Amino acid sequence: MEEIHLFIIWSKAGFKKSEILQDISKIFEIVDIYNITWSNHKFSENLTRLYGENLPKNSHKEKHCGNGAFACIIVKDNCPVYEQRLTSKGKKFVNKNIFDSKQLYREWTGGGHKVHATDNIEESKTQLLLLLNLEYDNLIKEKNKHKIKEQHISRDLIGSDGWDSFKDVFKILNLLTRYVILRNFENLENELTVLHPDVDLLVKNKQYVIDLLNAKPTTKKQHRVQYNVIINDKKINFDLRYIGDDYYCQNWE
Repeated sequence: MEEIHLFIIWSKAGFKKSEILQDISKIFEIVDIYNITWSNHKFSENLTRLYGENLPKNSHKEKHCGNGAFACIIVKDNCPVYEQRLTSKGKKFVNKNIFDSKQLYREWTGGGHKVHATDNIEESKTQLLLLLNLEYDNLIKEKNKHKIKEQHISRDLIGSDGWDSFKDVFKILNLLTRYVILRNFENLENELTVLHPDVDLLVKNKQYVIDLLNAKPTTKKQHRVQYNVIINDKKINFDLRYIGDDYYCQNWE
């Protein structure tokens, strides 16, 4: 069954962009090409959310990959095959067509991580939505009939400057993760008008949800679970409970 994936050619790998695109077109069906520019003051935050790692300003990864405009190539793999590969997070089953191509392009660009690619469908769903606000299921249904034309856009990750409404927040949660609203679910929109707005969530993966929503801790105390998320220009507090935090019996969680 066909899959949608993406490659990112970071700015310091741009000198090999033409060769990489040529090779990609031989193996995969190119759906779209975006040349993306992030705000300089938001670059490290975007990088942190995209990779799910703590990458402060001028981190090694940022210096290594470059913080200029980069190319994002969306592709369709019509014959995906999964095999075990050694990744930066240990041995994992990945789409070998995508993974092996990524490794080759990294060799072409001098080693390291100047070329990125999604390893599986879940990663594709997350990064397509964060980067371009595109839904995986919509892309997989589309028949590629248009001539590919590179698009140039200047924008940060979705939610970078907050969210317009609770509807937008829960749309991304519904598409990408499992969660339960524990408290104040009856009239969520009313939380935008109360003096001390607060929503409690039980989530499968706390850090993943923090990155998705661009949530910021309200305190430096390690035991606190409160974060704020900007919705309609207002800071809304979210308590993020997670499976195994002993807030409830773990089986119940």
